[in-house]
Amino acid sequence: MTFAYCHMCAAFVIVADACLQPEERVDDIDDASTYSLEEQRQRSALDARQQLADARKAAVRADLAELRREFKQWIGLNQGLPRQVALSHAELLLDERIRAEQRRKAEESLQTALKEMEWDAEKCRLGRSKLFDKFKGDMEHDRVAVRGFR
Repeated sequence: MTFAYCHMCAAFVIVADACLQPEERVDDIDDASTYSLEEQRQRSALDARQQLADARKAAVRADLAELRREFKQWIGLNQGLPRQVALSHAELLLDERIRAEQRRKAEESLQTALKEMEWDAEKCRLGRSKLFDKFKGDMEHDRVAVRGFR
């Protein structure tokens, strides 16, 4: 260990001997296809989010496959029952009220998304018109200055 004087904090600090060794020359990365540190960080964060989303999708698909298997099993059991006791195919399907509620929710979310898109479009249109009014709105013609040299 070595002591060195730090001009910034006006004090002696302990410096490891490895810090005092001459620095090795590090070549720059000139390859355009190589990611910068920030790009690598963003890429790894994106990959992590993508893997999480894929895991969630796989879990949902597995749940749906299990439900489908169970439904087919119930249909098979129902077909094995006597005709007087067995349920019709329409009775095995989802209740119409639940389907109507699902359709209503889907339509509602679609309408909300459309309103948000309309709001964004209007905001952009107003911003553009304000910029135009500020910089070009009061001019009848673009101003052109012509200068010559003798």
